[in-house]
Amino acid sequence: MIERQENKIQPRKNRGPIIGLVIFITIYIAIVFVSKFVGKQEGREAAIVEIQKESIADNAPTGFMGAKWLMPISQVEALFPDAYRFDKDNLKLDTIVFDRPAFVDFKFKNNSLLMIIITFKGEKNKKTYRLTHDLVMKEYGVFPEATSTSKYILISKKRIGRIAIRHQLYKIGEMSIEQVMLYRTKSSKQK
Repeated sequence: MIERQENKIQPRKNRGPIIGLVIFITIYIAIVFVSKFVGKQEGREAAIVEIQKESIADNAPTGFMGAKWLMPISQVEALFPDAYRFDKDNLKLDTIVFDRPAFVDFKFKNNSLLMIIITFKGEKNKKTYRLTHDLVMKEYGVFPEATSTSKYILISKKRIGRIAIRHQLYKIGEMSIEQVMLYRTKSSKQK
């Protein structure tokens, strides 16, 4: 029998079961975390494949220049090492598109590619719009006739399944801006 005495070492209580429980809980949490992460990655990959199938079935763009809808920013960065992060949800590439110098903005939400905006550099007017529009239609099929509105000098847009495509020319102050936008919509229903 051990008596309590001052300045004497007391025997330790058996802590084996407590340490074992802590180790078990730590391993369990690690397994749950890893499985959720792996499941999320597998879910994203499955969603990308499903969306590609859907786009192909609708004869719609599956993305642009090799970047696919819902890809995470890291995969798009790997495709375009010369691109730079404009902000946390925007990757910008300086390149040639539809035979013209342009900036291509890959826009992400929740780390998934949802929008691509091509903004042309250099001259931008009705003539350049019409020449580029012929190339856009060659790539994406016939569009409605371009119209003028109070906001746009020229605009033509169409939907293919869940993909919307707009070719627009407008002014901000004295600066003309010409863009082609491709983006995923929430549904394939026309509005």
